[in-house]
Amino acid sequence: MSILLFGANGNLATSKVIPAAKKLKYTITPVSRTPERGHFSMKDTRYPYHNIAYMATPSHVACDVVSRLHKDTILCIEKPHGENKSTFANMIIHLCEHKSFRKVLFVDHYLHKHIPVLANYDIHYADIVKIKVCLFDRLETFENMGIIRDVVQNHCLSVVAEMISQNTGDSRGTVLSNIAPFKPNMCYMDVHEKYQGMAPTQAKCTTTINMGRTTPELEFQVAKY
Repeated sequence: MSILLFGANGNLATSKVIPAAKKLKYTITPVSRTPERGHFSMKDTRYPYHNIAYMATPSHVACDVVSRLHKDTILCIEKPHGENKSTFANMIIHLCEHKSFRKVLFVDHYLHKHIPVLANYDIHYADIVKIKVCLFDRLETFENMGIIRDVVQNHCLSVVAEMISQNTGDSRGTVLSNIAPFKPNMCYMDVHEKYQGMAPTQAKCTTTINMGRTTPELEFQVAKY
């Protein structure tokens, strides 16, 4: 099995994808914006055949390179899958127009992230404090993708989904699919005074989850400084 890995120098690729691929003894061909020795460039006009093209990049990159892939390649696109519902729909349309690959897999590595067992506890409130994070080396990524989206989607929702999953027996994926999309009028956003970018760094968001007979309300108060 061989993987054409886009975004090979990024955090996701180096910390998750590459170690997993090596463990499975897959052959990896790296592709990056600033190619090192042995890397292909994002600007290359054609890529050699690989079983899988893994996009450890912002999802719009898939639209940029899809026409340069071999027709039998399986395209794996990591989250976030577009900036919103509209950009996701446009991405699907663009991919369907090309059809230069075998199939597309939308991947969310957080669905497989280990979370400690929480079902034995009656938890009504959780507060995570004093986490030191250096944002400056990832400022561009956070500005484009959104810091708050990262916290809510990748951390808070995963913990909530795991708690519900352990109590209901449903998978995390099923639980997440039953959470209603956040509405702008139900979200309050703000930027911390010490943050040097423009993206919101703190928010209060409210939504609901479909639990069959009931639709309990979920409230998130998140911040990243």
